[in-house]
Amino acid sequence: MSTNETQTDGPLSLLTVISDPGKADAMARFALQNGARAAYHFYAHGTAPGHLLALLGLSGVRREMISLTVPEDQGHPLMDKLCRQFHFGKDMNGIAFLQSLDSNGRQSEAENAYVMIAAVVNEGDGEYVIESARRCHPVGATILRALGTADHSRKTFDFEIVPQKEVVLIIARTCHVDALNQAIYQELSSDQPGRGILFSLALDRVAGLLDMVPDCDEAEEAKPDQSQMTWQDDRYA
Repeated sequence: MSTNETQTDGPLSLLTVISDPGKADAMARFALQNGARAAYHFYAHGTAPGHLLALLGLSGVRREMISLTVPEDQGHPLMDKLCRQFHFGKDMNGIAFLQSLDSNGRQSEAENAYVMIAAVVNEGDGEYVIESARRCHPVGATILRALGTADHSRKTFDFEIVPQKEVVLIIARTCHVDALNQAIYQELSSDQPGRGILFSLALDRVAGLLDMVPDCDEAEEAKPDQSQMTWQDDRYA
């Protein structure tokens, strides 16, 4: 984690950038020099159908992700500077998305063009999440490694087992979110606890994601039969 010592009070935004390896450090330094308060660096890997690598602006499998805390009034200007400096959307150098951390006056998902879908699942299930989502809409995703809390009922030689987790991040159009959520839920739903957690967050802005997917109006014709797909949040945990 890197921090900027010149900090002021006030509402914050979270600016996240996902890029090819070797670029995150330069992006973090640039952001801290231009108003970001702190930068958090993560290693991940991405996945996309071959014809969608250009759509996501990411050409490899390995990824680096930085999350930047930024004063809310500087979020959009800093994102503009990052896009110009690192050519998002032009040279396939990555994607960036901005989200307000201030709940007061936040827009609903319906008022935003894009949403981030996040699924926290057991290790190895991340690819199943992505496959189920792709059967619904052509999407790409980034997978982060994580650790879950220990299941105290499971022990080996008196050592608690701490399960490995994967966090799958998918950026999607708002009009596709319900169908994607239901497709992912159906893939992973189970009567057994601990299968995963699925949630979505509205994004204020997305850059570098080329608009090669159908518009919302065009997607309505191919929308799955909702009568056959029931979304049940209370069972997905």
